[in-house]
Amino acid sequence: MGFNVFTLFVGFGPGSLAFEGLLSAGGFAGALVVFGAAAALAAAVAVPVFRRERSAVSVPDASPYPTASRRTASRRTGRARP
Repeated sequence: MGFNVFTLFVGFGPGSLAFEGLLSAGGFAGALVVFGAAAALAAAVAVPVFRRERSAVSVPDASPYPTASRRTASRRTGRARP
């Protein structure tokens, strides 16, 4: 967790310097366009790279809502519980 926080805050420095340079060179709209294009490019690269990533823990049923096949009869009333 410490390394994660370290890289996060180290990234703020170069990112703010780059934004400042783009802001002074092309204005606010130009800086936002460049940063938006960089974020879209990073997302387009990340999708195929992480396509096969799965959770290490298998969760059989994460839904908090029971399905019809999982309904059981109540012990007191004998009626099916939702």
